Amino acid sequence: MKKILTGFLILLLSSGFIFAGGRKDSFSFENIEEKYPSDKFVWAMGQGSSLSNAESSAKMGLCQILGESISGQQNSSQYSDSNGQSDSSLSVNVKEAVLFEHISGIQIKETWQIEKNTSDWRALAVLDRKEAGNYYARLAKEQDDKIRNLLMEAEFKDISFEALDLVNEAAHAARDNQYNLDLLHAINPAMYKSTYMSYGSLSAVELKKKKLASSISVSVSVANDYNGVVAGAIMNKLGASGIAAVVKGETLFQIQGKIIIEDAGKLDGNNWFSRYTLEAPVVNTKSGKIEKSFSISGREGRQSQELARQRCYNKICQRIQEEF
Repeated sequence: MKKILTGFLILLLSSGFIFAGGRKDSFSFENIEEKYPSDKFVWAMGQGSSLSNAESSAKMGLCQILGESISGQQNSSQYSDSNGQSDSSLSVNVKEAVLFEHISGIQIKETWQIEKNTSDWRALAVLDRKEAGNYYARLAKEQDDKIRNLLMEAEFKDISFEALDLVNEAAHAARDNQYNLDLLHAINPAMYKSTYMSYGSLSAVELKKKKLASSISVSVSVANDYNGVVAGAIMNKLGASGIAAVVKGETLFQIQGKIIIEDAGKLDGNNWFSRYTLEAPVVNTKSGKIEKSFSISGREGRQSQELARQRCYNKICQRIQEEF
């Protein structure tokens, strides 16, 4: 952070001392550092053709400082559980997400014109490290409570899609919470070190999700399929989530899908149309309970009835990729 602030100061100094040209006092960069020392504040200067533009520029400059600091801390890490299994964490790049509209506590402390009746404004944006740190530490702890409760609830469930949904929700929350933790690290490193997350890390939650998904197996069949393309699309989507999908075999869950294609005829004078419906619920083979419902329908048209029917299968596969 000190290197970043030093570089930012050099950049500002190299652009000239006119920043204080329109002020009658002894305002200077040294005075800013004295008034807002870097160990307690993050600050940045901005300029613009209007007061609002200068203020926005200053806020964005401050966020760029934080963004550079955060990006510098983003390193892939390795997580191992008690059984020795490991998984690399996701590389989280939040630099582009650091927008001043979403950062709490940034204040404009100084504004002035270089000369009166000119469109040359300057502004100073300041962020109090302690106050902002407390804010993001509190948000992180609130998310920690939510994530811990989701994981605990999932542990009391049998291996099921319901449990996987809970862990997946926890993983999304952990990914969102990484933003709070990254900002806390950039704003107040000491407070970051003392902020404990009971769920461990994003990598730990992602590993739990991966292990649970791999323990779920699903057999897939689809009646009235076309060369197995729809069953293949379902299996690919399940596989992308880490779930083991097979065509045949004894599994805890099964999908016995059914496609209905109905020819609607030539409706607009140019194209032939067909209607399609796919029902593909996920069923627990032991209890007969429907774990997940999935149903889609629609209509497709092409120059011939055969092409319209083919288009229906293509559309079903596309929607499986997007919606299943």
